[in-house]
Amino acid sequence: MLNPKQLAAESIRATELLQGKTVARVVRHQAEVFVEFKDGERLFVNRTNDGVELSITGDASSEAVLTSREAYLAMFAFLEAHYQRTKSDDIGALLGDLTLLPGGTSADPAAIVDWQHALSRARGEVVDAGFDLGGPTK
Repeated sequence: MLNPKQLAAESIRATELLQGKTVARVVRHQAEVFVEFKDGERLFVNRTNDGVELSITGDASSEAVLTSREAYLAMFAFLEAHYQRTKSDDIGALLGDLTLLPGGTSADPAAIVDWQHALSRARGEVVDAGFDLGGPTK
């Protein structure tokens, strides 16, 4: 969660990045708003119990590659936002396992092994994130 100073800096950055942009589409889902611009940049706004989360990304060709730590923190932030909306015990338990201790290790060392395995699968592009409602094709 951003403190007031960070939020002010983020709003200035957002204003600069989004000046002159043309909106391609806007999607709202519960407390989240997704705005896609014609140049491929995207703005995500999420209302949380503590305030607002804001994220701006470029099109896939211009996005920076994340380090494994940044990807881990992104996954954690995603799960934490989901937990804030749903209060799911399962997600809460998972977040407990994934919480980083002062030395940088996770509360559950097996969770890091699972994370590294998932990261390897993603890097190898062997993750099928698609969802097919139609069942098997003939």
